[in-house]
Amino acid sequence: MSEENLKLEADDAGIWISALGGRPTQAEVREHLRTHGVKKYDEDAISHFLRVATQERVKIAPRSPADEREALINVQLSRDNMSASVTVEPPFFTKPWPKREDILNAMRAKSVTFGLDEEAIGKIADLRIDNDSVVVAQGRPAENGKNAWIERLIDPTRAPEVDETAETIDHRKRSAIINVHQGDRIAVKHPATPGVDGMNVVGAVLPAKQGKDLSFSAGAGLAPEENDPLSLIATLDGRLVDIAGKLQVMPELEIDGDVDFGVGNIDFTGLVRIKGAVREGFKVLSEGDIEIHQLVEAAHVESSGNITIHGGVRGMGKARIVAAGSITMGFAEQAHIVSGGDVHA
Repeated sequence: MSEENLKLEADDAGIWISALGGRPTQAEVREHLRTHGVKKYDEDAISHFLRVATQERVKIAPRSPADEREALINVQLSRDNMSASVTVEPPFFTKPWPKREDILNAMRAKSVTFGLDEEAIGKIADLRIDNDSVVVAQGRPAENGKNAWIERLIDPTRAPEVDETAETIDHRKRSAIINVHQGDRIAVKHPATPGVDGMNVVGAVLPAKQGKDLSFSAGAGLAPEENDPLSLIATLDGRLVDIAGKLQVMPELEIDGDVDFGVGNIDFTGLVRIKGAVREGFKVLSEGDIEIHQLVEAAHVESSGNITIHGGVRGMGKARIVAAGSITMGFAEQAHIVSGGDVHA
């Protein structure tokens, strides 16, 4: 049964209820009385009304002016003042239900002025939501700024990738040498962002932290891009290295020991200097000169410039030494040697 099918009246004789159609249930009657602020009534009179359920009025309570009050609008603030809720205790049915402006006035009295939820406030007034706490305002948290950070587009500290799905893994290819060419973008700076202040429901500003800046200096062989100062580019061909956390491009590559599984194959753009040996099965390729202090075993050494092998070549029929320029060796055994210039052994 809808509310329109029950009617409450009050006069000097008391409070009366009547049914305008249909037969109400006890729960419907109690809910109707509750939402209209009638808290004290005669249970026997209610039982009688439910049995009769006619348009004839049934007196359910004496008139008590002390109980006839306006609606109570309670505004509650969260402990951090970031939200506000409203609970309406219904008025006695002869008193008006609070309008939207009444609710707003109660909120203003508690200094709630920011983040108002107009839809929620309207529902309380229009749907007569009583005795339920409804959130009617929400504060806006402060948004701290982000610190500046450097994105390495090419990172020499990252471990070489290995295709784990391959049936066999050639660890000779796991070179840690990162070649770059002039004009390559190496790193980008992402600037710090400003913070955005917040505000709680009583209008107090919540200060935000500002993002911190970060220096973005260029190491050797690097420079800011002409049209984008927040990008670093390589100014020469070479090896990208990280020295004490600073990126640099080195035009020469020096290996302190042997070229073996600890180093991997070498494919470099500039001068390569190897203080040890080149072990069997490995490759050393360079667009510049190659200098090897000890032996070259059954390996492939190839240069677009000159090759110098102080120790010599012990090729075992598998070595391949190729240079566009001259080749100088201490000796050569069972090796395939191709030179665009002189060969000295």
